[in-house]
Amino acid sequence: MMPTYRLECILRFADQRPGMAVDGRNIEAVSRGEAIELAKLYECNKPGMVLSAVSLFDKAQVKIWSFQIDPPSKRT
Repeated sequence: MMPTYRLECILRFADQRPGMAVDGRNIEAVSRGEAIELAKLYECNKPGMVLSAVSLFDKAQVKIWSFQIDPPSKRT
């Protein structure tokens, strides 16, 4: 049986209103390296939302990889 990793995507509203959502998926992979490569391929898409951050956790809930996207600058 392959180890299971947890991928969590933090999404924010595309129109920059307050709030966020979390989308999670389990990933089965033979190693941490393979789990990270699979996580990089996964698209966290939800209508009206944009990706803010992604984290990958192992079975012990230890973060093994993360990626954060810079928020768009607000125009004044």
